[in-house]
Amino acid sequence: MKLEKIEQSTLTKTIFLTLAATALIGTLLVFPSFGYIVKYFVDNKKRTDYIKRVFRRLEKQELISISEDPVGKITITLTDKGKQKALTYQIDSMEIKKPKVWDTLWRIVIFDIPEGQKQERNALRQNLKRLGFYHLQKSVFVHPFSCKNEVDFLKHNFGIAKNVTFIEARNIDRQNHLRNHFQV
Repeated sequence: MKLEKIEQSTLTKTIFLTLAATALIGTLLVFPSFGYIVKYFVDNKKRTDYIKRVFRRLEKQELISISEDPVGKITITLTDKGKQKALTYQIDSMEIKKPKVWDTLWRIVIFDIPEGQKQERNALRQNLKRLGFYHLQKSVFVHPFSCKNEVDFLKHNFGIAKNVTFIEARNIDRQNHLRNHFQV
């Protein structure tokens, strides 16, 4: 699914990610009035109008839903499309931490993803490379540091969990080359 870009400004992205972080942990945002939301961010009239436009833009892009009850309380919720976009941002900021001492285990990701899911396969490959995995073979990637959570997140997010296998191993061919590559 191709999502519209919301990165028209840093503020838009910041507001969206703040809403997303709250909504993804299951909390609904309820505010006494829209003016309160805006005042929370800034007190300047010009910036207040801009922030209102940001919220409306996010709503127009169907990333959030804004509703007001008769008492004037406004509820902002993340739509399914918004949740997907938030996951995309989480993937973009994901990284694998290098421990002080390497545990001498190799993390190997192998996959056989059908041609019908080519887009998901390419997204997995691209993200594994971005996370620093070594491309050992066409569908085999290697990393020396703990990354099971990151791999699980990727494979479930892309809907390819049944086609991806995660292995931890003590030895691997070309180990010296890999140790040099990762400087471990």
